[in-house]
Amino acid sequence: MSGRTIAVRALCFAGVIAALVAFVPRAAAIDAQALSCSLAAAGLFAVGALLCLLGRLWSGIAAASAAVALVIAFEGRSPGAEGAVVDVGLAALPLVPALLAATVTSKRWLAAAAVGWSMISGLGHAMLYDPWLDPRCRIDCAHNPLTVVHRPGWATLADHSGTWAAAIIIALMIPSARRRPAMVAACIAAVSLADQTHPALLLGAAFVVIITLGADAAAAITVGVRLRELISALGSSLDLQQTLRVAIDDPDLTVAYVPDPDESGDMLVTRDGATAAPPGQGQISTAVRDADGLLAWIRHDPRSRDVERLTATLGGSARLAFEIERLEAIAALHSRRISDSRARLVQSGDLERRRLERDIHDGAQQFVLSLGMQIEIALLDIDPNDEAHDVLELSQDRVRTALDELRSIAHGLRPVPFEGAGLDVTLRSIARRAAVPVTLAPVPRRRFGADAESAAVAVVQSAIDIADGPLGIVLSDHDSSLELAINGLVATGSLGFLADRVAAAGGWARAEASTFTAVIPCAS
Repeated sequence: MSGRTIAVRALCFAGVIAALVAFVPRAAAIDAQALSCSLAAAGLFAVGALLCLLGRLWSGIAAASAAVALVIAFEGRSPGAEGAVVDVGLAALPLVPALLAATVTSKRWLAAAAVGWSMISGLGHAMLYDPWLDPRCRIDCAHNPLTVVHRPGWATLADHSGTWAAAIIIALMIPSARRRPAMVAACIAAVSLADQTHPALLLGAAFVVIITLGADAAAAITVGVRLRELISALGSSLDLQQTLRVAIDDPDLTVAYVPDPDESGDMLVTRDGATAAPPGQGQISTAVRDADGLLAWIRHDPRSRDVERLTATLGGSARLAFEIERLEAIAALHSRRISDSRARLVQSGDLERRRLERDIHDGAQQFVLSLGMQIEIALLDIDPNDEAHDVLELSQDRVRTALDELRSIAHGLRPVPFEGAGLDVTLRSIARRAAVPVTLAPVPRRRFGADAESAAVAVVQSAIDIADGPLGIVLSDHDSSLELAINGLVATGSLGFLADRVAAAGGWARAEASTFTAVIPCAS
């Protein structure tokens, strides 16, 4: 909290206390309803001072002003009051409901309008009506020194129009009021004045507002304590989102981080680096900022006002916790991008190998096979004793060798499950062609998805290529993942490629002694 903020709150508090000292004794000296007026004024001053300390300056000043207007109004109605006191009291009377309403509304321009119309009502009546000139009360009424011109009709018009306008404006503020019962009480008091009902209803409205503001102040103090505990917890929390959910009692609350504070925050990520979902139905977003810019958005229920107070009071270790988790989110985002890039490279390589195998099978292999058939046909037409027959036989042998080489290359290009065959057939085919003995345990029958199966076949093929002894291969189905264990592999630097291939598929691998284990996530 800045020194300027503290000074403003202290000044507001001192002003309210000074008003309390000045006006509460005057309320106690009123002959009629002195106790009720004194309690109402003291209560309004007390909650006004407390609200000033809590930083609710608008509500605090409005409560103190309502207390002052209440004392002046009832002082003017006291028997034996002087003419000027009576007139000032009449002018202050319509202000009380409007000021009471201002303490519990967020629509300040409407509150200002209500106060303005109330001033028109009170001042218009005081400046246009002199009781001493009224034939109905000339004997008992004192002269009004504030009267500019005695126009009883105009005074009544100003009185009624102002009070009714204020009452209507207060009624309009009821739907948006933070505390509707207090606003309703203020509205009833305003209507009572407009309808010339006894102003004692003002005291009832004042007590309702006192109770409401007192409860609000107590809640604010409680929230402040909770926020201090929450800020302390955030400083040492390993999961800010879950900590906030528990502390603020909002199970749907989410925290979305901004990768670059200099940007507008269009791209948001979660703690694990995933793209953050948009706010849920009925949620609002509250920003968390530091000196460098925007850190995160907290998506929460609109009724969770604790979040707004939290972001306004964050500091020290709590704000550092948000910054640390944002950096973790950025690191996770980059890791995801790298993993996605590796997966795309692997997929691209698989597609290219398939294309090459298809080109070899449908192009070069078919051409060489056709050439061999033509040579065989030519051999049938040539005398076996002819020198050309020997040349053709040599060419036929070379064609067969070339065909075998092409088939070998085609098989080596695509270490992926044969189309429609699955892992079992593919791995057993690889094991039969292996240069080392391979024992293959029964393979799960279900399909695990093209990416997982391609990764498993690639790992098995590479393991066979680098093995210098017998291998045992076991595959296990773990619902959401495929576990591959290869026994007989010595942990060397050559295993790095196997681990990279597993990581490219989103899995993980480890090598212990002579066993290489890989866990590959599979499509559900």
